[in-house]
Amino acid sequence: MRAVLSAVILLFVGLGLLGWGGWNLVASTTGEKTTAVVEQCTTTYGRKGRSHTTCTGSWEENGVSQRGQIDGVGDDDEGKSVVVRVHDGEAYSFSWAGILVPAFVGLFMLAGSLVWAVAATRGRKPHPPAPHPGAPYPPHPYPGSPHPGAGYAPWPNQPQRPTPPPYPPPNHPPR
Repeated sequence: MRAVLSAVILLFVGLGLLGWGGWNLVASTTGEKTTAVVEQCTTTYGRKGRSHTTCTGSWEENGVSQRGQIDGVGDDDEGKSVVVRVHDGEAYSFSWAGILVPAFVGLFMLAGSLVWAVAATRGRKPHPPAPHPGAPYPPHPYPGSPHPGAGYAPWPNQPQRPTPPPYPPPNHPPR
């Protein structure tokens, strides 16, 4: 059950990453095309040394000057003019990495979740039906394996087994 739950979680994360890559593709190829000037890029560092760069700039949309965040550019684009597509006051520059990395990681996670779910559910035997009340006990499933001790009658109306000798035998080890 845990494996199936983990596979479902992996499936949703993979779908999210695939959707993110799809959104980056749509945002950077549709909308009003214009040229933006990357004015400033700010890099912030997390606790584990990871960095995130946010770039802002200005562009014209329908003859009106706009200013805001530009996605798909980095530190090396600061001070340069880049071609962007504008959606809801935010500019998106085309970036293969911003499209392909989340999309391929998402596809990989989707495939992994499907393989994991199939492996988790394949090969399971159904539980045997419960015996009706008063049914005799079935024989031991593994012949040659030890049976319970004295007092155990494998079938109703059969004599019980004799009590085995005590262990260790008396006077063992010899003194």
